[in-house]
Amino acid sequence: MRHLQLPLSLLAGSLSINAATVTSTTSAPTIDGADIAMYTITDTDFGTSRLNGDRSARGQTFTTGSNSTGYLLSSFTLQSAETFTPNGFQDGEYQLRVGTLSGSTFTAIADETTPLDTGFAYTDTHYITFSFDTSVLLAANTLYAIDVNKLDGQGFQSYRNTDDSSYTGGTAYSGSNTGSSTSDTVNTHGHDRVFHVDLAAAPIPEPSSLWLSAFAALSLMLRRRR
Repeated sequence: MRHLQLPLSLLAGSLSINAATVTSTTSAPTIDGADIAMYTITDTDFGTSRLNGDRSARGQTFTTGSNSTGYLLSSFTLQSAETFTPNGFQDGEYQLRVGTLSGSTFTAIADETTPLDTGFAYTDTHYITFSFDTSVLLAANTLYAIDVNKLDGQGFQSYRNTDDSSYTGGTAYSGSNTGSSTSDTVNTHGHDRVFHVDLAAAPIPEPSSLWLSAFAALSLMLRRRR
């Protein structure tokens, strides 16, 4: 198992600058708890998607479950579709985004750009996981979109897609913008990425937290009336 670390970041529910990590592993992440994943490939030559500075973000939509307190999103995994030896092409800025969709319009709720330097390597079929430093809070019964974007220069990641249609809660998509962006118009596809989204049910707030939230809401209403 090869672990590769570089600064990515996301804060729950807002744009952030916290540092996260990227790891490359030979085995797919375990599906447990509230995780969502698609690993099944019927046609091994179905197709791949590549990241380059002159191409838009590549991602996957998914739908959260019905847990009343929502979910905490910890990481996003894609499967490599090539063997890569460092040669400098991968250097530059990368953007990781998670957001909501209104029609075909993507709006980021958490976004981070990170530099990547020579030294990152992986093998065909490895799983590349982007892990958030602080989990992102997601609402229940909501369609979300998560993607990775190469902001400049040549890229190197080639991700595997799947022709299996058993996952009905989302689809693979590509953005329409190139370069850093927290908003976009996405173009959905008739297939999925090979992906894993690490989710856990959000805990029930402590009573003290509920009282503080209620007090803050009441204070805001009183100020508005004045």
